Amino acid sequence: MRFKLDKLPIRVKKCPITEAIIEIRFEPNIPIHELHAIIYGKFSQDYHHREAFKNLVLPEMIRKSNNDLKYSPCHRFQNDDLILHFGSHVFTIINYETLSKGYIGWDSFFTKAQEIFNTLFEKNVIKVLQRGSIRYVDFFQDINIFEKINLKLDYPNSINSEECSKENILFRNEFTHDDFKHIISISNHAEYGTLKGSCIDLDIIRDSEINQSNLFEIMEKGHKLEQELFFGLLEDSFLRSLEPQYTKE
Repeated sequence: MRFKLDKLPIRVKKCPITEAIIEIRFEPNIPIHELHAIIYGKFSQDYHHREAFKNLVLPEMIRKSNNDLKYSPCHRFQNDDLILHFGSHVFTIINYETLSKGYIGWDSFFTKAQEIFNTLFEKNVIKVLQRGSIRYVDFFQDINIFEKINLKLDYPNSINSEECSKENILFRNEFTHDDFKHIISISNHAEYGTLKGSCIDLDIIRDSEINQSNLFEIMEKGHKLEQELFFGLLEDSFLRSLEPQYTKE
């Protein structure tokens, strides 16, 4: 499944982004308690809200033996721009639309991610990078997104497809392209706070041939692949309604 555009927008004025997430998974180079101490020392002053998750109390051997726990964060830091989640084998940077400054845009978001990850690299806390990913979640209020995208679902002749299109639909697909795994989740019965509408969730993952020297190049490529997929999904008329911008202002 691929969708191509002749020209990619830089942004849209009516921005539907609710979450932007950059994540790395890794094998640590130092004991876990030292890793957490270094992260606290480097970032705690810049993030006014800090908390520990309940899984922190689990013995490290239990967390390492279960991948769901192994790559689950144990701590959460937050400021006006970002939320940081980190654990023994994972570091996640999140920009929510609901934060004080809202979505800060890819350039600012990626710059901050580079600064954070470079700090980890300089402290030599990462032995091996295992995975890097870019994920975006977009919400469309009071819209059935399946009526606005270049993806049509076929039903058997015995089923009224028009009626089905009005029902709750959850579409999920995984495929690999350019050495990146693409995970698409689309729902027309999503909720965002008290709002109801549709959601497009795109996760672009690289879990091979990734290291500290090529991480940022991989993430920029992953972001471009996410843009191509997202904007290519949208029907032309719907994309125009979001007021795309093709040059920086």
